[in-house]
Amino acid sequence: MPAVFPTGTNTLALIRNLAQRGDTHAQAIMALMDNTYYLSMTAAAEAGNSITVTGQIKDQDGSNVVGVKSVLFQSKAPTGTGNLSDGGNGTVSAGSGTTSCWMKTDVNGNVQVAIANANAEETLLMANLDNGTTEMIVVTFA
Repeated sequence: MPAVFPTGTNTLALIRNLAQRGDTHAQAIMALMDNTYYLSMTAAAEAGNSITVTGQIKDQDGSNVVGVKSVLFQSKAPTGTGNLSDGGNGTVSAGSGTTSCWMKTDVNGNVQVAIANANAEETLLMANLDNGTTEMIVVTFA
């Protein structure tokens, strides 16, 4: 899990408790933490020169974040195309069929993008979130 603030679950619970009791420093930290989220991504097995990557927006506690978020996916393939399209969850806003695809998550923070590549090679998928966070995953085509 990427960590903007290298804190454990117990530390976060303590800061939340202090914030709820009126500690202004803890309240300021929690205001920052509430806007800190990342995209947890997993890749499915290849099916017909396509790999679907599933993402879930998570907070620093590792809990799911609900609400629609914008994600700009970009693929980098050494020799193949790496074209992106709707993987079945979320909504494409622009760029389907290209190597850059702007998507919005569903209301539960879920998104799926499909990567097409006919070449047997690794392809890098980068996800740039609307809060400035960038996540990456490497998928391998056979």
